[in-house]
Amino acid sequence: MKIEIHSDILTVDSFRQRLKDLGITPNHSLLLACSGGIDSMCLADLLIKSGCTFSVAHVNYGLRGQESKEDMEFVQLFCKQRQLPVYVLNAHEQIKVVGNIQEQAREIRYSWFHELLSNHDVDVILTAHHMNDQAETIMLNLIRGTGLKGLAGMQHANEKIIRPLLPYSKSAILNYCIEHDIPYRDDSSNAELKYTRNKIRHKVLPLLSEINPKAIEHIAQVGQNISFSRYALNQLLENLNKKHRSIKHTGEVEYDFTDFAELGYLADYLFYELHGYGFNYEQIKNLCGELPFVSGKTVYANSYQLITQTNKVYLVQSQNMLPSSVRVNVFPFHYITHSFSLEIEIMKVSSIHSFQEENTLFILADGFIDTEADIVIDYWKEGDIFQPMGMHGTKKLSDYFTDKKIPVHMRITTPLIRVNDTIAAIIPFTIHELFRVSENAQSLMRIRYKTQKAVE
Repeated sequence: MKIEIHSDILTVDSFRQRLKDLGITPNHSLLLACSGGIDSMCLADLLIKSGCTFSVAHVNYGLRGQESKEDMEFVQLFCKQRQLPVYVLNAHEQIKVVGNIQEQAREIRYSWFHELLSNHDVDVILTAHHMNDQAETIMLNLIRGTGLKGLAGMQHANEKIIRPLLPYSKSAILNYCIEHDIPYRDDSSNAELKYTRNKIRHKVLPLLSEINPKAIEHIAQVGQNISFSRYALNQLLENLNKKHRSIKHTGEVEYDFTDFAELGYLADYLFYELHGYGFNYEQIKNLCGELPFVSGKTVYANSYQLITQTNKVYLVQSQNMLPSSVRVNVFPFHYITHSFSLEIEIMKVSSIHSFQEENTLFILADGFIDTEADIVIDYWKEGDIFQPMGMHGTKKLSDYFTDKKIPVHMRITTPLIRVNDTIAAIIPFTIHELFRVSENAQSLMRIRYKTQKAVE
């Protein structure tokens, strides 16, 4: 008989049912991401009692000094006592003192987790995210501005990452740990309100729970509902594409609306299809006001254009719109295209008030500020290699784009900064490890990126 899973009650039996629902069996080799905190230690205990085969991965960022060291030693001792394989990454040298530290930490640990996945006999990575984390994520995305993907929150299973505790509340995890006397460590930084997520956790969600005790559960359920809505929408788009979309031998994409039944949704359909190319809703709405279209109307985005012809719309890549490289020979330097603009300045580190500006990258300039450095705004070339910040060794730029899920048609318009032929920055994503701003840095290059955001 299938055991029902309740958000406020966490038992070994319900967890075993949860693993079964996720397709995880005792034959799978699992990697548990473990900080030593209450959530991951709860998950470790449940895995042991469920008879799972797993190893443990712990990242020591060294951000809390002795406290971080004690967290690491706690996890190592726990694993030693239970004969669990444990991997530890000391990442304090990979964390920059500037920028979004939480985002840096996330990129470092997930990059390392995937390295472990590739280099060891591991099937999937398990994280201890729970229902409250899901509500925080959805609220955080909502505040920042997002579409359906952000409102869906975290997925229960996403490729090789599985979140078994996502249906359970924080209180259920706490009660389980009390009942089973589970040891764990408290991370003092979780109480610091300088982080937006912590403000949501300690200020916003408690207030919403005062209004409705089930607020957190309802927010998480909305994420689940939207996940299904996204799936249903994708299925609808696939069906519409089969009927109305075709690719010509010339490479053009043709949308034929001769027998399109729901004219009121025509612009919405095209927007969901094409916003990934950079087209915004207003462009498409103005282009496709009513059938038949005004032939020859054209709108542009990145290196693409949409062209109308009677009942048809064509998506065409314009060769004469493909970007070319530009040499940076004076500062400040302003670079403007139809889809984005760059503002590049050389500055003293002491003059920077914040390293957490949105869509802004900072690269070390000490090595080339007083030389005749060749600085170029450029774009992806076949064979380009790059060493992302926090990563050991280089990788092909094409592989980096694949890892970041950047569509092929956007790669050719993603700007790069090359310094003496080395890719120093991929704008607005990350910088080269060699151009990390160190504690002793004197000068840096600030790169501000602005674009017209597509309506979601």
